[in-house]
Amino acid sequence: MTVQYLNEHFTTGTKWSSSNVTYNAASTARASQTYAAASGTIRFDQTYGINPLNTADQAVVEQVFAEWTKHINLTASSSTSATPNITVSYAKNIQSYDAITEQWVDNSGMAFKKIVNGAISQVDILIDPANSLQKGTWGYETLLHEVGHSLGLFTTGTNDHPHEISRDFNYTRDNTIMSYELGKVVDSTPNAKTPMMCDIAALQHLYGAKTTETPGNNTYSMTGVKQASTIWDAGGYDI
Repeated sequence: MTVQYLNEHFTTGTKWSSSNVTYNAASTARASQTYAAASGTIRFDQTYGINPLNTADQAVVEQVFAEWTKHINLTASSSTSATPNITVSYAKNIQSYDAITEQWVDNSGMAFKKIVNGAISQVDILIDPANSLQKGTWGYETLLHEVGHSLGLFTTGTNDHPHEISRDFNYTRDNTIMSYELGKVVDSTPNAKTPMMCDIAALQHLYGAKTTETPGNNTYSMTGVKQASTIWDAGGYDI
């Protein structure tokens, strides 16, 4: 399935042209402009508006970017700039318009992507503050999912998510957090704590694998608590 995912991802995703991207979870100016321009297909609570993340959730954003980029040759740096590559903001009651069903659909998060000359040039992410961003929660997995979009997973073409490709329901959250389909392991309990196998493989296909992250002999252990995560190791003898 990984090879199939890579082939299909290659036609529905793109990447940043730079080897480093910046993100800001404390500035909302550009995000407000982005979503105002897309008001016909996106809506949210206008009274609450778009707000910066609190300090604790800003730390979670940093953790999530580190979780994605530790496997690939791309760095992501926190920035105080009002015009970073990626913004992450709060918004309540986020909805997108489904042109097929002609209905508004509820979303716990959303990533709005701008592609210029075949490369990602800007991404603005909205996250509903009603969901906790504590690791292992639905809110945390939602943030993982949206950051996956921001780094290049399913950013172009007609399919926004892997399960939409020929309606292939083998793409479950067991192998990719970009899917909406529940898996046998990753369902409502537990939620994914890391990008999954196909997600890592797809971004390594785009950016190359970071072989300096875990090159030696490593020991991995898990508690008795049911959890969903993927371990990718660069080499050595591991247990």
